[in-house]
Amino acid sequence: MGHRDKVCIETVMRFKGLEATYIYIWGADEFDLDNDVELLYVILSRAKSRLCLVGDEQRCKALVGKS
Repeated sequence: MGHRDKVCIETVMRFKGLEATYIYIWGADEFDLDNDVELLYVILSRAKSRLCLVGDEQRCKALVGKS
């Protein structure tokens, strides 16, 4: 990563093992809270500074509470 003037768009699975200062997740309300536990961990643990979930407010709160 490390490019301050660029935006990197990746799939969650390709981002495994990497970190970024800011992470934005679109479509957060499409995750299955029961079956996507590993995927949720990867998403929620990769932001060094800020994580922004974009989706239905209640669903996003449920995702964060599930982790």
